[in-house]
Amino acid sequence: MSPEQLGQTVYVLPTASQIKVDFPYNCAPGILGSADIEFQFSPLCKGMCPPGQTCPTPRTIEAGPCAIGSFCSEGTSNPLPCPAGRWTNRTDVDGPEGCEQCWLGYSCPTGATYPTACAPGTTAAALEQSTCDLCPAGRYQDAEAATACL
Repeated sequence: MSPEQLGQTVYVLPTASQIKVDFPYNCAPGILGSADIEFQFSPLCKGMCPPGQTCPTPRTIEAGPCAIGSFCSEGTSNPLPCPAGRWTNRTDVDGPEGCEQCWLGYSCPTGATYPTACAPGTTAAALEQSTCDLCPAGRYQDAEAATACL
């Protein structure tokens, strides 16, 4: 401020009714907002959405559970499905390694919430199979959840 401006009005702050700011700030999906004024002056609001949880919308104040059959890494706005050959029925999985291996005799497509037993005539001889294999010509399997053809 220069000496010529002393005693003069330079700028008048607007009144509270003239300020058009929504609180809490509109944090992006995947970022946890806060109703606490302490966190409303940061571009990151309260921080990234915690691992194993999802913050699906702008202005998410409370993180929600991750969808079953999916995992939620830190900062997740949309859960990602468990990879083919893996499954989960939990809502707190924070990475693909948290999805369990599909069992022998079962298949787990992408996003599986529980392993599916192989139908008669099919097998799953390895862990983490996304589909069951048909028995070759001349062989059969009459049981469910089999690992080999007869």
